[in-house]
Order: sequence, then C-alpha cells, then structure tokens
Amino acid sequence: MKRRLFIATTSIAVIGLPIAYYFKKNLSKGDPLTTADMLSYFCDERLLKEIGSAYRKLVPAENEKQKLTDLLLSETAGKKLKASDSSAIEELLTKKIHEDFMAQRTIIVKGWIISVTEARQCALFSLI
Repeated sequence: MKRRLFIATTSIAVIGLPIAYYFKKNLSKGDPLTTADMLSYFCDERLLKEIGSAYRKLVPAENEKQKLTDLLLSETAGKKLKASDSSAIEELLTKKIHEDFMAQRTIIVKGWIISVTEARQCALFSLI
C-alpha cells in the first residue's frame, strides 16, 4: 500500500511541477529587470523587497534606480540592451545569473546565497 501511495504522489509531483512552472512563467509577465525568476519561487514580494533593501545598504554605490538598470542591462562585453526588448533581457539576465554562480559572484543577503545579478534585481524591485 505504501508503495502505491509513493508512486501516486511522485507521479502527481512530476506532472504538477512543469504545469506550475508553465503557468508561473506565462501568466506573470512582470518586468524582467525586477523579477528575480528563481528566487521568486521561494520568496514572496515582501521578502524580495527586504533582500533588495539590504543589498542596497551593503552596496551603497548601487543605490540608484538608473545605476541598477544600467548594470542589469549591460552585457559582459559592455554592450547595453534596450529596456523595451523583454525576451532579450530575460535571456541576458538568465545568462548573467548562470555566469555569476559559475564565477562565484555570489552574496549572502538576509540569509540567502544569491548571485549579484539577482541581488541587483531585488534592489531595483525594492525601489519601485
């Protein structure tokens, strides 16, 4: 009996997680600059703003909306994307977050180990 319950629970989870991800990704069309995608699965809006505020206190040089926007929109080579191209911004931020973790550019904010890019997204979100 326990094996059947385990298989049923696992099957529901395997089917349910991709469906939940699809709906979260396609129905919540927020601003990609202020949406720390993976972090938003674990944190609510209040906590994301707290993380952003804490990051801005840790890094006072990045305490302005325009400075954060410029840092988030700049590619590694220095080229800056247009703020109107949402899909390109999403791709760039996903790439930057991955690169941050690979290069160990992480920071501990409010007990969370996050990439610098995610911290900047939260900081920008906390200014809105």
